[in-house]
Amino acid sequence: MSRRMSRVLIEQYGIQHGDRVAVCARNSPEWCLAYMAATIVGAVIVPMNSWWKGAEIEYGLSDSGTKLVFVDHSRYQQILPYIDSLKVDLIQIKPEAGSSFPEFYSLIENVAPLNNDEITALNVNPEDNASIMYTSGSTGMPKGVLSTHRNIINALYTWLFVREIGEILRPELVEENPESQPALLCNVPLFHVTGSHAQFLASFVYSRKMVMMYKWDAEKALELLEQERISVFHGVPTMTWEIMQSEKFNETDLRSLRGVQSGGAPRPPEHLKMMLDKFPEKAIPGLGYGLTETNAIGAIISGAFYEAKPHSTGRPTPPVSTVMIADEAGNELAPNAVGEICIKGPTVMKGYWNKPEETAEVLKGWLVLPRRYRFAG
Repeated sequence: MSRRMSRVLIEQYGIQHGDRVAVCARNSPEWCLAYMAATIVGAVIVPMNSWWKGAEIEYGLSDSGTKLVFVDHSRYQQILPYIDSLKVDLIQIKPEAGSSFPEFYSLIENVAPLNNDEITALNVNPEDNASIMYTSGSTGMPKGVLSTHRNIINALYTWLFVREIGEILRPELVEENPESQPALLCNVPLFHVTGSHAQFLASFVYSRKMVMMYKWDAEKALELLEQERISVFHGVPTMTWEIMQSEKFNETDLRSLRGVQSGGAPRPPEHLKMMLDKFPEKAIPGLGYGLTETNAIGAIISGAFYEAKPHSTGRPTPPVSTVMIADEAGNELAPNAVGEICIKGPTVMKGYWNKPEETAEVLKGWLVLPRRYRFAG
């Protein structure tokens, strides 16, 4: 279906290499299909924050220079007042009856998918721009993080490498179940780098099933963990906390779990202790550290190492070549010193979209961000 939509984008909407195509919707299969359709043709995918309101959505579409946006009904209502000024084409996901804009599935009906020769002729290269993902905007308006195909592919193969090394060292972690395939619960918004990269795209390299949640709900998550025999659960620490606090936790069969991971925020040590008490022994706890600017790659810690150092974000993740804690002059600090985190590697972004000054402030051979960390040695 994504290849069919790729043909629609080219032939009906004139989408060309480098054009920006946005997705402004809650988690859905159509979100994933739109992402793939756009990147197949060499367009730059722009995942929009589905929590944004009208003016914020208008900012993102305008700032990115989006030519076409896939939008669900709730976000469509938010965008409607800005349609004329934005001059963008719309494709609706699950619209209500009577919509005046084309609907996703009606567009691809009876459309032939792009074949392999046609895709090869599009000549999409590793160094081409692939995505613009907006940061939280905690210090002003959100900035668009521009990444190449090479940046994203390196992130995916990093996770595959880490998993395979883990299974060599701990054979009991191999996700083999004669009754069900490896499966992940996609419980994080797809507009976030964890949802789009670590959950959606990584499922391709892991050859695993992805079970999608429209939005987070602890009770529904427990139901899906058992029903779909989920092997990997991860999200922000509060999600793990919420399912452990649920009255349904103790009656839920979680024997399929092989990993309970988190990122996006620190996990209090008391949470980790409760996880070790409540989850099955094979459900290894873990914590990852990454940024939108690094395509979610940075450091990782799990198992016995995590139990021994629950305050740590872990060790640098291959292929990240170096992680350094430095002072404001860029000098590497000794163990136990606190300074700015500096990251170098093939997953680091190309820069901030249309913001050369802000890009120069953080890309100095290293990605240098004003966030304070202690190097534990």
